[in-house]
Amino acid sequence: MTDLMEELPGKNSMSRNVEGNIQNLNIKLSLVESLLQEGDFQQALAEIRDLENQKVIDRFSVEEGELSYFGALALDKLGKLNEALQKAQKAYNILRNTGKNERLAQVQHILGI
Repeated sequence: MTDLMEELPGKNSMSRNVEGNIQNLNIKLSLVESLLQEGDFQQALAEIRDLENQKVIDRFSVEEGELSYFGALALDKLGKLNEALQKAQKAYNILRNTGKNERLAQVQHILGI
């Protein structure tokens, strides 16, 4: 039984892992935002899809709302308007109940609201 206990991660190690994942997610979101600001929409979209495929973001979280907004912006700039509207609507549905008013306004701009 003690061998099994030694193999299980401790509470502190699990806490560090969760914090590390959150930190990595924030870094990745910052990278996507900077790619969008630089006008590298194709690379930003690739990073967004990578994050979506990794499923590291909780459903209906603020982070998912922001990622959906970033996706909508990249798709809009690449001329993929139907996909952009779908992503923007998803972002709007998530962010409308949060305090992210500036981001919500940016989503509404894409939606034409």
